[in-house]
Amino acid sequence: MPPLPKKVKMEKPRARSRAKSQPKKAKAGLPRGDLLITDGRLASILIMPADIVREICLCLHPRDLLSLCRTAKLFHGILMYRDFAPVWRDCLKQVDGLPQCPPGLIEPAYVSLLFSPTCTGCGKRATSVYWVWFARFCAACKQSKVVSDEAVAKFLTDTQRESFEDLKVDEDDEAEVFAQAKVSGYKRPCYLKLDLLQVLAAYREATDKNEFRQERFRVVSQCEQFAAECQDWQEEERQIQKEEKEIREANLKALRLYQVMERLCALGWSAEIDYLRERGLYALKNIKAVCVPKELTNNAWSKMRAEVVQCMTNVQTERLQHEFQMLLKRRYAVLVDAGNELLDRQFAKRPELLAYGLNTADLALQNEFRAIMCRPSDVEIARSDFLALDDRMDVIVERWETYIQKHLRKPVVKAAMVSPRAAGIDPLNLATTIFKFGKSDQYCNFFPFFTAFNCSLRTAPPGPRGSLRVLSPYERFVFEKDPGPFRHTGFATTRVVKPSPDVLAIIEMAGQDPDTVTAAEMDALDLRWVDSKNEVHKWRDAIAAASVENRTPGGWRLATPEESVKAKEIEFRHLQESDCRLWRCNQCSEPQAPMSWVHAEEHLHIK
Repeated sequence: MPPLPKKVKMEKPRARSRAKSQPKKAKAGLPRGDLLITDGRLASILIMPADIVREICLCLHPRDLLSLCRTAKLFHGILMYRDFAPVWRDCLKQVDGLPQCPPGLIEPAYVSLLFSPTCTGCGKRATSVYWVWFARFCAACKQSKVVSDEAVAKFLTDTQRESFEDLKVDEDDEAEVFAQAKVSGYKRPCYLKLDLLQVLAAYREATDKNEFRQERFRVVSQCEQFAAECQDWQEEERQIQKEEKEIREANLKALRLYQVMERLCALGWSAEIDYLRERGLYALKNIKAVCVPKELTNNAWSKMRAEVVQCMTNVQTERLQHEFQMLLKRRYAVLVDAGNELLDRQFAKRPELLAYGLNTADLALQNEFRAIMCRPSDVEIARSDFLALDDRMDVIVERWETYIQKHLRKPVVKAAMVSPRAAGIDPLNLATTIFKFGKSDQYCNFFPFFTAFNCSLRTAPPGPRGSLRVLSPYERFVFEKDPGPFRHTGFATTRVVKPSPDVLAIIEMAGQDPDTVTAAEMDALDLRWVDSKNEVHKWRDAIAAASVENRTPGGWRLATPEESVKAKEIEFRHLQESDCRLWRCNQCSEPQAPMSWVHAEEHLHIK
């Protein structure tokens, strides 16, 4: 067994012997007193030249200078030295809009009043400043150091009360002789007890009462002016601090948002972040846990992660739909270019299709066109892709026409207004079959013109209702086009108008049977009718006008031959001035689509 080690006696370190010689004399201008330097970092300030110390202090805000003064006795002794009074004044001058230090206050006390939220009476925290008294009071000191105007009589002795009544000549002078302030918790203005007692004592000892009163007027007036200036400065300072706080919070929120986006990008949501940047990051900013003026911590991220990821999932769906809509928008422009050419070819073969209002949006809903529009995004769509459907256009248009007729026959059959004598006749072709949208009377019209009304069957997609089919994103895109496609839903209610007595009379004036006459037979008659206002109408316009419920019945007659000729001349001029595509060229070898009068003239001029 090895021998145990010997115990080593630990010696205590020697205390440094303090030099008994006198310390070196400090530079002129710096107080020494009995200050002891225990920190080597602070000891060097005693050997600094006074000018350097002053320059350092001049770079500080008065609030910082006051805090430095209260940090250690060393700094207190230096900064409260009489020769440093100009330094305090120069620091106060650097504060914009700050009133000068009032008489009766030294600069450090003024700085404490301005920037130190401590009670003047007890040193506790107090935020309310009473500038006219140069004081701050906490709740407890307010009770002991101020007295309300309505309680001053009870506070004063009889002798003091006599002096008080004698000193205030009238009610108007009271606020000028004694400094008053509004104090929270008191309904009436208050006096500072100490100030009140000192003024009354001085008043009793004054030899010239009137001169004393005038002096008090001047002193109180100065105090009130100083208080008003301080209140203005304080309000401006609060506004500045509020703005600075808002800027700090905004910067912290922006930093936290950036930190959240960094973590989301690390999780693979970069595409969604780029999408949100284009829209102001609204989705992330609406999350309460994200919009907080604090830096993001791991703990905070773990708490909000599930909510943020769910939000990004919704954003992803929105982004994909948006990209799909943008893709459709680009492709729809190509469809319009090619679709107009395809439609013109159909209109050249079947001009009556113009009355249906067949347009590009109707083509977009057909399966053949929809398949091209909904191809993958990496497939380029060209004009030729749509023109390749020209061989199937006859089938597509016939299918579309059958679809329209099917849905318009339903309300006619449901209304049960077709006479049995009209058996074998398509009810859509009867001259008495009139449609309107909902309860609105001004949109009465005949088939097939009614299908072209944007206000009737070409309406916006319906709202979410259980009885209506939910539209796909593609269908919503097409229905938002102007002009929109034909549609027939419960939302766009189509009504059949019951023939009024005037409608029946108009048809009978032409020598036709209202139960069986067709629109084509009425067109072949080429007659005109005159209403009670002597306005001439074609038969369609006359029946549509007579179908309005609020119209006064009667007053219709057949137009004379002279009236008909004149009306036809006016109608021809109107057709020439309109944009209606009613004219076809008989000189062309290939059938041409109907065109307006202006385009027809240009076409003939070119020919």
